[in-house]
Amino acid sequence: MLEQWYRLESRLQYEWGMTNYQRMETPRAGFAGVLRISPGNGALEYTYQSKTMYYFKIASAMSAVTFCMACVVVVVVQIWNLQTAYKDSTNRLWVGIVNAVQIQVFNYLYVNISLWLNNFENHRLEQEYYNSLVIKRILFYIVNSFNSLFYLAFYQTWDSNQDCLQAVRMQLVVIFLMAIFIQNFMEVFSPNY
Repeated sequence: MLEQWYRLESRLQYEWGMTNYQRMETPRAGFAGVLRISPGNGALEYTYQSKTMYYFKIASAMSAVTFCMACVVVVVVQIWNLQTAYKDSTNRLWVGIVNAVQIQVFNYLYVNISLWLNNFENHRLEQEYYNSLVIKRILFYIVNSFNSLFYLAFYQTWDSNQDCLQAVRMQLVVIFLMAIFIQNFMEVFSPNY
């Protein structure tokens, strides 16, 4: 059975053009390390100058991500504190529009910040690089996109549940419509975005 499996694997490798595929990952082009002899196979390979410094850079980058998320929380709370001054539904709509624009602006800024932080961390392998980038972006996008809804639903005081539900519903509609409008606007007027 094992021999049949190896034959099937070899046949599929040949059919799919994967005969030259190497199972070991090579360091990414942007990696800045030192050339050393591998203890495993004796070949020359690029490695970290100091693992401690690598982990320190990761901790520093995650601290910067946490700071960015805290800035988003502060800005959203301040935006919705403006809403408490205005109980009128049209003013609530304008505050929702300001919040939707804030979400798009912070997302745009954070894309550049996360790329810079990832390059600062100096990951050795492509997989490490992309995994770190995905973690940073998902954490920030979740906090940035859903923070206002969470604040409205759980922290802001309301006269009734119906008022709370109406405010969250209006905020959802405004966020979705503004996201569509901003994306289309950027596509027409700045296609390289």
